[in-house]
Order: sequence, then C-alpha cells, then structure tokens
Amino acid sequence: MILVIGGRSKIGAALIGELLDRGQRVRALVRAGEPAGRVPAGAEEVTGDLADEGSMVAAMEGIEKAFLLSSPHPDAVGWHRHAIDAARRTEVQLLVRSSILGADRESPAEFISAHTICDRYLEDSGLPHVIVRPNLFLQNIPESTVPSIDASGNFYVDAGQARISMVDTRDNQWFASALVGLDQDHRRSGTDVYAAQVTSNVERLAGRPPRSLDDLLGEIAPSLLGNWS
Repeated sequence: MILVIGGRSKIGAALIGELLDRGQRVRALVRAGEPAGRVPAGAEEVTGDLADEGSMVAAMEGIEKAFLLSSPHPDAVGWHRHAIDAARRTEVQLLVRSSILGADRESPAEFISAHTICDRYLEDSGLPHVIVRPNLFLQNIPESTVPSIDASGNFYVDAGQARISMVDTRDNQWFASALVGLDQDHRRSGTDVYAAQVTSNVERLAGRPPRSLDDLLGEIAPSLLGNWS
C-alpha cells in the first residue's frame, strides 16, 4: 500500500493516477471535514492532518511507501517533521519527499530554505528516502502566465532576466512575500545558474523523453481558445 500526502495537488493527483494505472493500491490523505471524492477514483481515503503527528501515525499504519507533499505554509517545516517522524515510527520502507530545486544549498528565499530544512531532517532520520527537487511546473503557465497576457501579447513576471527550467507535473499566498523571495533568488541566479538547470533525470527515470511546454500548450489550446472566443 502506498500513501500519497498531497493528493489534491497537481503532482499528487497525477501520481495517484499513475499508480492506479499500474495496479498499485493507493491511500490518499484527506483532512477531516473535506467532502468525499476529492481524490482520484480508486484511491482509498484516510483522514489525517500534517499538523497532528498522531493522525499521521494512524494514516501510515500498514503503509510500505509514502509520498510527501504539502502546500506552502509558514508551518510546513513542522508538518513535514511530523510526517517523517510518523513514517519512522511505523517503519515505512520508503519515503519520497517533493522538495524544490535549490534546496541543496543555503538560500534567503523562504520557500527554498524551508525545503532545505525538511530535506536535511529527512536525510538525518535514518529512513530510506528519495528527495525530488522539481523546478517550475509547466501547468503554472496556463494558470498564471497565459491569463496575464494583454492584448499586445505582453506579460510580466518578477524574475528579471532569469532563465527558469520547467517540468510537467505528470513526469515525476504569506504566499505573496515568499513568492517574491523565490523570484528574487531566481533573479540573483542569472541566466545560467541553478534555476536554469535542465537535466536528463526525467528521461532516465521514466524511460521516455519529458514533455515540453509546447506539448502542454498544444493539449490545452482548444480550451484556451474557447475561453477567449
């Protein structure tokens, strides 16, 4: 049984779908009071809260592998520590944590520094683990960038001249100030430092070429055109 924490996120929902397609048994964490059916059909729902380590222990009973992802939050470091401690107590065989590109170094950006703390906590836990550090998701473009394009075709972001690599979520807003900090870190990185990294990891691990932004925009173009007509 595989537990997915963050199953309503883009990457979590894609992961659950992929696991179910492969015939895996999946348990998805949901908060108390959330309506049923908020995770992909076929996944078992279990009630829990990252802020409550006891509920995480209960959610992880009988779990062999777990995927850990949470939305950005001022308390996210504590949340992830609870999940890691619960996984250790229940002897989870593998914990996969979704981190962020750049979390292998010190950074003044709040998003990155929080992930760095969590990554190091997991590394020191003794748990068998994998840490994935994606950068910008392709799905953010149609949700945030495309709607901001004006009649002249212009749009604006806070990252200056930084080049930022992207990945599809299926391959693998205190919010406002934290996002500004992240963009500032991107700006400091320039055109060819960490945020611009493009690796072969997706192709090597998935056994196929990664999807491109052109691929994603081609998929959603009919719906975008329909919204603008």
